Amino acid sequence: MINFGDTIALNKKAQFYYNQGKFKEAIAWCYEVIKGQPNFVEVYEIMGIFLQLNGDINAAVRAYIKATEVLLDNGSVYSNLDRCLFDEYGSQIFQLVNDNPGQMSFQEYAYITNVIGGKVPGNFLIFGVGQDSLLWLGVNRGGKTVFLEDDKDWLNQVKVGCENSIEAYLVEYGTRVYLWKSLLEEYSQGNDCLWMVLPEKVLFTKWDFILVDAPAGYSEEKPGRMKSIYMAAKLAMKSGNTDIFIHDCDREVEDIYSDYFFDKGYLINQVHKLKHYSLKRY
Repeated sequence: MINFGDTIALNKKAQFYYNQGKFKEAIAWCYEVIKGQPNFVEVYEIMGIFLQLNGDINAAVRAYIKATEVLLDNGSVYSNLDRCLFDEYGSQIFQLVNDNPGQMSFQEYAYITNVIGGKVPGNFLIFGVGQDSLLWLGVNRGGKTVFLEDDKDWLNQVKVGCENSIEAYLVEYGTRVYLWKSLLEEYSQGNDCLWMVLPEKVLFTKWDFILVDAPAGYSEEKPGRMKSIYMAAKLAMKSGNTDIFIHDCDREVEDIYSDYFFDKGYLINQVHKLKHYSLKRY
């Protein structure tokens, strides 16, 4: 087996060939890397990009799926992906990632789809609507999927795109990212400052899956996800047997709040910027 340094060199050579317009040579070098280091996730991602740019979408999807499997090859019960799910949703996920750069990665979408797809139908609560709302409705086909959104104009726009087929509620956060430390300090002193008003049907439903991907938290003046993470924890603890997904955990607020309100013992996996916690009631 070739060593890691050689793997990097071969990977760069594959990129060099592709940049020269030599597609077949680039793919051949990718296979050389795979023969020597079959668990080198980057080569599958690069191969996926090459295939995508060359117009072979189905092959690109297969490469990205393999990259996801390698990324998850850690003994997790979720490290084996259900190929039937990706025959159905792989192209849709691929298109989402392609059309919305900077949002979830293929691996993040694939991971959530794999976990939920093996347990549906269920009750799925999502903080935030978006271009991926139709994906989640499809994955949880036959179940109850509810969205919470704080931006009225964006909510109306997404509803039109979904032909008003989604159940979604407008909510308010009343926070700013720069307040995250003071809010956590107040909470630790017994002030329930992170509670937010939600519809009764949200509060009293037992949720099987919760995804926190809103509100916006990319700048100090945005609401931040302090309350959505807290409420996800409260609802999950009340429901029991709940899978919780927190996105954008490369950011300080999401990382600290998720670890604070979900014990690290509940952390199942982290895929790129996505954390997956599982609360079980025995």
